[in-house]
Amino acid sequence: MESGVKIKMNETEFIVKEYPNQIYSLSTPLWMRRERNGGAIMQTWLVVGSQAVLAIDSPVPEIPGFRTYIEEKFGLPVIMLNTHGHVDHIGCNRQFEIVYLAREDWTLAAGGGIKRSKEKNAVEGLGYEVIDIPDGIGISLGNRELTVYHLPGHTKGCVVLYEEATATLFGGDAVARRILYGMSDWTPLEEYLEKLRKIAKLKIDFLYSMHDDFALLNDMPGRIISNIEKNLERTEQVWKSPVDERIFKRILLGENEEDMTYFDFVIPKTI
Repeated sequence: MESGVKIKMNETEFIVKEYPNQIYSLSTPLWMRRERNGGAIMQTWLVVGSQAVLAIDSPVPEIPGFRTYIEEKFGLPVIMLNTHGHVDHIGCNRQFEIVYLAREDWTLAAGGGIKRSKEKNAVEGLGYEVIDIPDGIGISLGNRELTVYHLPGHTKGCVVLYEEATATLFGGDAVARRILYGMSDWTPLEEYLEKLRKIAKLKIDFLYSMHDDFALLNDMPGRIISNIEKNLERTEQVWKSPVDERIFKRILLGENEEDMTYFDFVIPKTI
């Protein structure tokens, strides 16, 4: 685990950490109460290139000066990309003129990141332009490029990002130790697993998720597949959503969240 520097910006404390290959994280406490989220943190991952910095997700509540801090630290323009449209990933979006987000989650972002907006042209009211990121598109930072892979499941518009040159995967909330499957809408589980099997074939030396401030085990995609296939049918564990009180089936492996092999997967029980 990398050491970090604590910084205070407009009454919000966050920790800046440096990782291999010009990658940084900005960590902030999640906005929800600890008992609702297990005390998880929120990450913004920064990938520094020769011409731009890619900021992957933005924290909530909004931190005034968030964009300015990144621009001044690296002396480069910032590209804002959301791995999906949930509220805890889009909090500082309004500080940017353009935000990259998979089209499938535009209405989720327009609904405040909690419920999908049903209003016609709701996206136009976000206050910034939203640009789609199709499956397989490359995001260029000058001397480096990341590829977008769609991995719906947590939401319809979930994506992960992969940099082949450094064998680095940013898993968002789709490749992680804690996965809340089907939180906003339903994707057949086999579709998620099929796409995840393709990602598992990539060479991965570094893997980062949005709610852990350390690198995960690089074989995490395969572990997720194995854990689901071995345990989902026989598990009797359940989890109740604090948001809408839905009941989920749960696979909980391990009790200590500091353990790298800890795994927590929930999926709507009625499906």
